[in-house]
Amino acid sequence: MHTYLVAVGSEFSFFFFLPAAVHRILSSYATNYGGAAFMAFYTSSWLLTQLIVEIGKSMSQRRRPADVLHKQLCGVTRYIPQIQVLLRRSSAREALPSGDAAGAAVFATALNLFHPLSFKIKLALRLLVCTTCFGRMYFHAHHLLDVTLGALIGTLATKALNEVIPARTFEFNHLIIFQLVFAFFYRIVKKIVAPRFKYKANAS
Repeated sequence: MHTYLVAVGSEFSFFFFLPAAVHRILSSYATNYGGAAFMAFYTSSWLLTQLIVEIGKSMSQRRRPADVLHKQLCGVTRYIPQIQVLLRRSSAREALPSGDAAGAAVFATALNLFHPLSFKIKLALRLLVCTTCFGRMYFHAHHLLDVTLGALIGTLATKALNEVIPARTFEFNHLIIFQLVFAFFYRIVKKIVAPRFKYKANAS
């Protein structure tokens, strides 16, 4: 019971107090430029996206390339033992969808929705997403489908949130609500949903 409470407390601190602190610090320097609203919208979009991603990972139980092709990858030039061990031990069945690709898409989409951007900036943001996706595949953390779906989830979730609550109207209170909802459902996914699908995957 004590271990469970510590785990909940640590996750709650990470997903609640840390984003709130960062938001307060940055927004104090960028109030005149809409920085507070952007940070609230971006962080809320990220939390919503990561919750969807965690549900997808828990249900799909798809193995990472580093786990599936472990023996074959030992001879690959870019093979990094530390990364491969980490991927296989802690998150071997968390390939689909990619959380990193989703996060990059959230940032690019949120910034594009919040500010009128030039063609060069938009191109740079797309390049950021593509580079992130490539990097995840390069180190055998994800398949092509994983990063594609992750980027799609990040883009659609951010746009959907903007339709419900326009980005420029976001306030600190909205961020607090999203953090509370995320912390609650994230624990449910990790403690209830994930173990059930993991048991089915192992049984098959």
